[in-house]
Amino acid sequence: MIGEMIEEAGTAIAPTDGEVANAIAKTIARDIPIPMPRIDITVVDGHVTLSGVATCDLERHAAENAARRTRGVRSVTNRITNAQ
Repeated sequence: MIGEMIEEAGTAIAPTDGEVANAIAKTIARDIPIPMPRIDITVVDGHVTLSGVATCDLERHAAENAARRTRGVRSVTNRITNAQ
């Protein structure tokens, strides 16, 4: 499953950056009424950068919280701006 650790021969394997980005996108799409084309998600070695435009601070912070709750995320940089 996306964003979950995979147990293989007793060793936990962290999700790939692509799996982390997909898990974040799914959470944002499910929990926050932000059209996804307005939010870009970049993941490099578990470090997430969010960019794009939200309609308010609530959406901006909700996107950041969605990223922080995702397995495999080591840090989040929120560069989302407000449309207002």
